[in-house]
Amino acid sequence: MTGGRKPGLTDKQRAFAVEYLVDLNATQAAIRAGYSPSWAVKCAAKLLQKPHIAAEIQRGMDARKKRAQVTAESVIGELADIAFSAGRRDKVKALELLGKYLRLFVDRMEVTHEFGEQVVALLVGAVCRVCGDCPRRNQIADELEKVGRTD
Repeated sequence: MTGGRKPGLTDKQRAFAVEYLVDLNATQAAIRAGYSPSWAVKCAAKLLQKPHIAAEIQRGMDARKKRAQVTAESVIGELADIAFSAGRRDKVKALELLGKYLRLFVDRMEVTHEFGEQVVALLVGAVCRVCGDCPRRNQIADELEKVGRTD
C-alpha cells in the first residue's frame, strides 16, 4: 500500500468521495474526479452505492460535522434562543422552524363542496381500479362516498 491510500479504493474512487463532499452532486463529483462526462451520468449512483465509497464519504461527512460542531441539538438550541428572546425580528421565522421540527403544524388542503364530489368520485374510481376484486373494495368506496356527501 502506498502513502495514505485506503485499501479497496482506487485513486478515482477516493477523488470521487472527496469531490462529492464539495456539493453532494454525484454526477459532477464523478466528472471532477476524472470520470468521463458520459460515464459519470451512468456511474454516479453506482459509485454512491459501493460500500467502501459510501463509508469514505460518511467518514468525510462525520469529520466535517465534527470540525463545524454542528448538531441538530445545537441548531435547535440556537433557534430556541432566537425564538424566545425579546425584540428579535427573526423571532417568527425561528418559531416557525421550531414548530416544523416539532411537527406542530400540519399542511392541509381544504376541498370545497364544489370540487369535493369530483375528487371523491376520482378516488372511488382509483380504488376500484387498484383493488379490482379486493374484498374491501366496496367498503372503501362506500367510505369515500360518505366523506363526499354533504347531507
